[in-house]
Amino acid sequence: MGPGAISRHTRRLLAVALAPLACALGALVALAASLPAAALARSPRTGNGGGIGVTGGAGAPVSPTGSSTGSSQADVVKLSGVVNTSGDGIRLTVAASGMAHHPLTFSGSAPSSDAGGMVQIEARPKHAKWTHVATGVIGSGGAFSAAWAPATSAQVAIRAVLAPGLGDPLVRSQAASGTGLPDGAPPAATPAVFSTSAVTIPIFRSAIATIYGPGLWGHRTACGQRLQRTTLGVASPTLKCGTKVAVDFRGRELTVPVIDRGPFGGRASWDLTLATADALGVKQTSTVGTLAPAPASLVPAHA
Repeated sequence: MGPGAISRHTRRLLAVALAPLACALGALVALAASLPAAALARSPRTGNGGGIGVTGGAGAPVSPTGSSTGSSQADVVKLSGVVNTSGDGIRLTVAASGMAHHPLTFSGSAPSSDAGGMVQIEARPKHAKWTHVATGVIGSGGAFSAAWAPATSAQVAIRAVLAPGLGDPLVRSQAASGTGLPDGAPPAATPAVFSTSAVTIPIFRSAIATIYGPGLWGHRTACGQRLQRTTLGVASPTLKCGTKVAVDFRGRELTVPVIDRGPFGGRASWDLTLATADALGVKQTSTVGTLAPAPASLVPAHA
């Protein structure tokens, strides 16, 4: 048998020996192809999938929509709706946030026995004293309303106080019963104060904000960090790098740092990174509310 014949004979023997293995491999491939997609989808995967569900109400967190260079999430707070506080038979309702130079409306109720009296709305920025900012007249059914246009942006504590003259417990009790003070009872030296507990809300400043980022990915900002599609922050012409700024847009608030300088020219006061704009729902140059430096929390709270 010549060399060519031996070679052909050897190949035939190998083909016969490997045929069962090829059939087995073909069967495995066919089995994998026949598995339903749902079964394959159950296999473990790595990555950053998942998220946080959206909740409603004043001060409630909203599902994060992005992350900063440091991988922190966009912690959006919903500030739409109203908050309530009460105390000493008085109830007060106010919006969960306000805007400087725009009327902030208060409504509430007091005991109907105080009809015709006054309820004073008092405000107290941090580290300041209580200041009388508005007055409401108590109607025959006990309801009252008032309005105040804050002059500056700040985190402000608010309460309703029954006007002096109706504050002393003994005087109020006797007035309700239609009798005078008991014989020999000394007048109260300092009338007691009837008030609700305080509720703290943010007052923002109205400003125009633009959006920037596309075309600048990978570039260093004026504050030294590399701008990415997911970077959360704002550009300010004057604020120190790293200053926390609370930005509100239609009841959605996000606190982010100053990371860059700008905007330059025009009427805008702020540049929002694309990730910040996306988290707030800003699609184009818009009017937003800002509060800087931002307090530790923008969630309305009882003081």
